[in-house]
Parts: sequence; C-alpha cells; structure tokens
Amino acid sequence: MHYDITLKDLFQQLPKQLFQTLWGALPVELLNLEFSQTKQRRPDIIAKLANGQIHHLELQSDNDADMQWRELEYYSLIYQAYQIEPIQQVLYVGNKPSRFTTTIQHKQLNFSYQLIDIRELDCLSLLESEEISDNILSLLGRLPDRREAVRRVLNKIAALTENHRNDVITRLAILSGLRPLELPNLLKEEVRTMSIRVNLMENPLFREGYEKRFEEGIQLGEQRGEQRGINKTTQQIARQMLAEGLPIALITKVTQLTAEEIQRLH
Repeated sequence: MHYDITLKDLFQQLPKQLFQTLWGALPVELLNLEFSQTKQRRPDIIAKLANGQIHHLELQSDNDADMQWRELEYYSLIYQAYQIEPIQQVLYVGNKPSRFTTTIQHKQLNFSYQLIDIRELDCLSLLESEEISDNILSLLGRLPDRREAVRRVLNKIAALTENHRNDVITRLAILSGLRPLELPNLLKEEVRTMSIRVNLMENPLFREGYEKRFEEGIQLGEQRGEQRGINKTTQQIARQMLAEGLPIALITKVTQLTAEEIQRLH
C-alpha cells in the first residue's frame, strides 16, 4: 500500500515525459474526481488533454485478478460524470510478472483496457527529463545502463535543496523496494563514489533495511540455538556496514556492538 501512496504523489507532481510517452500529449488539467456510493472509489489519475480527451490511469504495484471489473466500473462512473468516453490504462510497476485480465467478453458486453508494464517501456526519455518525478520513475523501467541511470539520478538529487532532497530520497527509498534485488544495492554502491555526499542511511527507510536484515540473522541464530552463529551474523553485518563507509555510531545502534568491538573488525 505504501508504494501506491508514493506513486500517486509522484504523479500528482506531473511526470511530464511519462505522460507524453503514455498519451502522446500533456494534460491541461488533472481532474479531481471521487465517487461516493456504497463503496468509495477514487481513481488514481484522471486528466483532460487539449484535444478534449479524458485519460484515466491506474497505478498498480501488485497483480489484481479483478482489475478488468474495476476498470469497467471506473469507465461507467467517469462517463456518467463527463459524458466523454475515457481512454483507460493500467501502469504496472511491480516486481512479479504481470498477470492481469484486460478484457471482458460476454454476449452482451465487450470491454477492454490497456495494460502497460513499465519494465517494457523505454524509459530513457524519462531519465533525461527535467522533472525529478520522471527521473525516479525511469529507474523502474527499461534502460540501457541502469547503474549509469542511478548515478545520474543521485547526482540530480544531490543538487536539490536539503528539504526537497530529503523528500525525494524518501520516495526513492520506498520505490527501490519494487526492485529489491537490484536498486537498493545499486543506490548504496553509487552513493559511495559521489563527490557530493547523499547519506542514504540518514533516511529511516534505508536504515530499516539494515536493521531488518540484522534481526532476521539473529532470529536464525536463535532458532538454531547457536550463540556463536548470532555473533558471526552480527560481525558480518558490521563488516559490511564498515565497508560501505557508514558511521560507527550507526553500526553500534544497528548491531549493538561497542565502538571498540567494531574497530577491531577493521
């Protein structure tokens, strides 16, 4: 659910290049529409283009077996509100393979919407966009060199004012969880090479990843009843954090080792 909130927030900031890629034009207005019926429905993005078309975009970080029915319901509600046939798309940003049904074919009804998997979308234009929201979203899509893309995005973040930078890093931290085997490690590796320091570990979401990994290691050791295994796990995590240039105060907080014990691991 936290992915959905972050994605909607990024889209409200108008990732112009992504809208241009998806729709072939920029919106002239984002329409604020909420349906209050037996159950409340709030579409993710409804936008009006200069040619009068209405585009409806839903953002999905997980598969939804009933997506076609949700889209049909939205179609009906949007048409009733504006008397214009909406063009409907679902942008899938999840990590698992997409498994959506995009059509309904009954004797009395034929309905479909367009599904777009961002991993199949050429996101180079998003990376080159002036909008930081485009840049962040590009890291979820198809790029010729993801490491170089991460480096470019981090350098752009480093140039932001402190308040804006912290806000953007929080969003980046959340969305990196959509590519858990790739983005978090790339981000940490590239930060170490930067001349302008972006301290990811100041962000609680990145720090939480270390703390969670540490707790899982401790639990595994406890299950095996091996105090030596617990100590080994603690030291391994401390060594990794040292190798990544993290401050001893933070390593102490995460591992509960003393500063002297950590120094001996050098």
